[in-house]
Amino acid sequence: LLDDCVSARFLFAENIELHGRDAGLYEGDMRLTIDQALMIESGEVRGSIKTGKWPEAELAYEIDPSLSSQSRAMAVIQSAMREWEQKTYVRFKKRTTETAYVSFFKGSGCWSYVGRTGRKQQLSLASGCWYHGIVIHEIGHALGFYHEQSRPDRDQHVTILWENIREANKHNFKKYSTSIIDSHQTPYDYGSIMHYSSRAFSKNGKPTIAVANGATIGQRKGLSPIDAKQMSRRYFCQSGLEPMTLLGSTPSRGTGPSADHSGSGKYIYIETSHPRKANEKAIINFSGYSGGSACLAFYYHMYGDNVNQLNVYLGSSKVFAKAGNQGNEWKKAQVSINGGGNVLMQFGVTNFLRKNERMDFFETLQIVFEGIRGSGWQGDIAIDDFSLTVGSCEEGIPDPPGPTTPPPPGNCGLKPSVRIVGGTVAAQNSWPWQAMLRTTSGFPFCGGSLIAPQWVASAAHCVRGKSPSSLMIRLGAHRRIGRVGTEQDFKVVKIISHASYHNPVRYSYDIALIKLEKPANLNKAVGLVCVPDGNSPAMPIDNLSKKCWITGWGRLASGGATPEKLMQASVPLVSKSRKFHLAMFEVYLDCEIARCLKGYPNMIHDSMLCAGLDKGGVDACQGDSGGPLVCQYNGRWFLEGATSWGHGCAGPMKYGVYAKVRYVKSWIDQIMKSN
Repeated sequence: LLDDCVSARFLFAENIELHGRDAGLYEGDMRLTIDQALMIESGEVRGSIKTGKWPEAELAYEIDPSLSSQSRAMAVIQSAMREWEQKTYVRFKKRTTETAYVSFFKGSGCWSYVGRTGRKQQLSLASGCWYHGIVIHEIGHALGFYHEQSRPDRDQHVTILWENIREANKHNFKKYSTSIIDSHQTPYDYGSIMHYSSRAFSKNGKPTIAVANGATIGQRKGLSPIDAKQMSRRYFCQSGLEPMTLLGSTPSRGTGPSADHSGSGKYIYIETSHPRKANEKAIINFSGYSGGSACLAFYYHMYGDNVNQLNVYLGSSKVFAKAGNQGNEWKKAQVSINGGGNVLMQFGVTNFLRKNERMDFFETLQIVFEGIRGSGWQGDIAIDDFSLTVGSCEEGIPDPPGPTTPPPPGNCGLKPSVRIVGGTVAAQNSWPWQAMLRTTSGFPFCGGSLIAPQWVASAAHCVRGKSPSSLMIRLGAHRRIGRVGTEQDFKVVKIISHASYHNPVRYSYDIALIKLEKPANLNKAVGLVCVPDGNSPAMPIDNLSKKCWITGWGRLASGGATPEKLMQASVPLVSKSRKFHLAMFEVYLDCEIARCLKGYPNMIHDSMLCAGLDKGGVDACQGDSGGPLVCQYNGRWFLEGATSWGHGCAGPMKYGVYAKVRYVKSWIDQIMKSN
């Protein structure tokens, strides 16, 4: 029950500090060798000691009959080992002939030797210690961890209340200098499994450690992300091979990229040059993929005289491989995959394949990026912008079938099929809901979409300050100026802009409805677009294999000429920021990377939708203000956006911004019903 109850768990942790520790042990639960004691006296020991490492991060162990006969103790020991294995690269193996190993036994209290002693070393777990977090804590000592509150920067984060500490235990709260403690450049960790609780060694039941910011200390629930990161750095990062995100060039000359693939962001880089340690990995965990057909897309950079090989595996199958110098440029790769179960993406560096380590530690199927180190220092490998989207990789937009018959009157979202590519002239009448806003003298200035026989949706900024009598609507048009014979012209009787336009930020709620003098005649050239609601499919945001389309008579470039005929362009939808699970050395973090917000910081509201390519090249320059952004679901087209604003024309990271139609669907319904 204690493991399921947070309040009881912390109460129990404090009880262990009061009663379960041995005052004769170093800091209460660590047994030292003579050499370690001398090192402490001389100031040479480090908080996470550099000596006493287990070779290849593999700890050999045995379990004494005093514990192996206890089912609860065995279950807790196994679960603690499992957490260390899942969150770090430490591995446990049952002892065979090893002379250096840990012997778990039922002793007096909870204690362990610190680090590998080179011979049999005991780890005591009395019956009061048979809890998941406590066993993790003691194993941490066996792996080489001291307590978190011994760090030199401790007093910046916690206050030791000496007046409440037992006299015989005050030495346990000693703080070490930077020459002694090595925290592997990690921040102070209130949530560390290795931190004392607030009442450790209290003589009166009052706190012995005070935390100014109210953080909880002394948790025994499990490893914190920083615990896992420290352990991974302790065993694998002394060579400087830790995977990292970089902005700019890699340290070595003549190898590696000078920036990410867009020229302005960060990328993940692992220096695979020789000599380096093996098996150091960073993991990108994409949650929520349930198998089936998917497209893995990424950029890779392999430049230098000593570049070896980059492999990508799906489970045990190699799905991508590149070897040698690929030139000083980022290259994009797309791999269609098909697999069942959840998927992890893993970027690793090895100098030899160890299948059991690379793939068998997880129950889920993995996508593994593996860089094999080269023979010299000019062998850096970098990757950038990985994505995993449902559906096979797009091989270019296929030619569609020929035109269909006209949709029946009243049906929305149906149109003749035509080939859609970025920035081309649309086939005549291929977007039957396209509307043209014109002055009474016939000058076209904005676009719109026919959402009901008598209603057009457009941008609020297009009609701001305009009266119905100053505006005309043309449907069925193909040419910007002139006629093709399918046009229908209408006077306007009402213009209704959203009441929250420009509030709370500029161009938020940039949507308006325009009521025609009479209903349109629906035919092959004039039709309705569907308006999405809560029952519509989810928008394909950040899915490069599913693009949407913009249309209009807008300028072909920033400050450029206007086209004679209706233009069309395909664009992917882009999130404000992208959330995913990121783990460096299996330290799992919830991460968020700005996408549209990167180009427009603090300017994107929930009533807005972004679309375009990261590298630029296509955006609403091919559309009109107020014109449609449509996406196809189940054979029908839905109006997801009304062209609103953007900086420049199709520049890198300068996406087109649109009013998000489904965000204001209830307002649209209310306006049409009441008018």
